[in-house]
Amino acid sequence: MPDTALKNAMLERDRIASEINKIQQKLHDLRAERQKVDDWISAWHRFSGTSEENAEPTGVPTEQDMNIQGAGRSHDESGEKTQRDGKARGNPRKEVVAAEAIKIIEEEGRSVSRSELYEKLIERSVVVDGKDPQQVLSTMLWRAYNNGANIIRLKSGGYWLADRPHEETGYDPTQAPVNAGDPEEGPAKDLDAASTLPIIANPEVKRFMERTSEAYISKLSSEEADSLLDKIEQSSEIPLPLQVELVSNYRELSGIDYVKGAGFQNVFIELLKEYVKAFPVSA
Repeated sequence: MPDTALKNAMLERDRIASEINKIQQKLHDLRAERQKVDDWISAWHRFSGTSEENAEPTGVPTEQDMNIQGAGRSHDESGEKTQRDGKARGNPRKEVVAAEAIKIIEEEGRSVSRSELYEKLIERSVVVDGKDPQQVLSTMLWRAYNNGANIIRLKSGGYWLADRPHEETGYDPTQAPVNAGDPEEGPAKDLDAASTLPIIANPEVKRFMERTSEAYISKLSSEEADSLLDKIEQSSEIPLPLQVELVSNYRELSGIDYVKGAGFQNVFIELLKEYVKAFPVSA
């Protein structure tokens, strides 16, 4: 029988993680709203022929004044703000995230867990956003590895340098798989080989696959489509690497607007065309 104290501690950890994700999403939404206001103010100054630099101060402390850690701001050496909010700005490129993650691992001199890596990236003003930002981070690093980045997720769960052995876990770079393991479950199957894909038998999943057409998806509301993504994530019959690719790629590509539906159908349709066709439907 599992220790009750340990079970309660794990439940509390999950509750805290859930709260953190809710706060991250709220920050996401607030940044988007603020960006709309900033855009309106910029447009007003542009059309009125006045300069924003000469605008009267409002007396309300800005995000910089409040020095909110991890709020997503980023400055280069010249002090110029980098892009971060809105669909056009979106998340940093996976190459940028991977490069900074590699620096962190090198400085620490040890493998770094996903949660710790996520927090340390925020400290460096590299902010990954999304409904589940840490899952988005995992997917970014997984895809970066497959594109040649020197970072890999160990079986122990920590991230490490792909070209260096890791004695504690027995990781040997000379025996690493050609394709990176998925973010959470180790080496991925070759998704190009039809023989590695299961036959879909679950009635709910089967119905979803049968109804997955451009005409059907285009009629979905953003909430309905988001619900389908959640079902994909929770399905035990869909290979986890494929789940991650479909869901996280969609959320990464569509940025903060995916909940509100802006550009939702077009991106979702394209991803479904690319991935869902790999699933044979059982008779």
